[in-house]
Amino acid sequence: MRRPLVAASAVLLSLCAAAACTSFSSSEPSAADAGDDRAVLPKDDASAVSDAGPDGHDASAVVSTSGCADGTREGFLGSDAGIAACEGAWTVPGIFVDASAQCGRAAGNTGAASNGLGCGAADLCGVGWHVCRDRTDVLAHGGDVANDVCTSGLQTGGSTFYATAQPSAGGNVCVMDTTKVDDVFGCGDTSSVVNGCAPLVTSIGTFAPVSGFAFGTGANERATVTKGPGNGGVLCCRD
Repeated sequence: MRRPLVAASAVLLSLCAAAACTSFSSSEPSAADAGDDRAVLPKDDASAVSDAGPDGHDASAVVSTSGCADGTREGFLGSDAGIAACEGAWTVPGIFVDASAQCGRAAGNTGAASNGLGCGAADLCGVGWHVCRDRTDVLAHGGDVANDVCTSGLQTGGSTFYATAQPSAGGNVCVMDTTKVDDVFGCGDTSSVVNGCAPLVTSIGTFAPVSGFAFGTGANERATVTKGPGNGGVLCCRD
């Protein structure tokens, strides 16, 4: 009597095994399962820009709205055209076209590095901004409109100055040759008035010092200029 029971048991085990094989015969998930397992990626942030470079700054950061690294601007207060006057200090010499930030944009008169130690002029500008390259860059960003720095008419003795990377071969004359580093052109309250470089109306150098700005020797002020706290800084233009 035991043989039929054994045979029946064997049949049942065989059927169960077949069912198990059918259940796991494919490793592909169903359409419903696939939908549940997909990761949802965030949308691209339109205000994010790449800021990777020698300064080691965050490779993806939000463009500054003020234009200044410390979040506050000192000039062009009524302008949204993409230009700002940013006060601050720097100890890495020179104001060069499209220079990289040196201290992670920690400079600015209210920044973490307000003394400018280890910072360059570019560190005064916020992410997505640069030190204005020349007069045409300033004009392209609205520098002749709502201008409370360059058109103030207060050339009364060298108390405030906002610099650009405008090239010059000397003699208070603007040129477009970026290798020329004589004089420093910009806007502000200085005694040296420039003609033919509008809207940049003043220049400084060993011939016309402004408190806080320091230069090396010789006619290469744009390549050697450093600056202490107060009395201005740089003009920043949006990228």
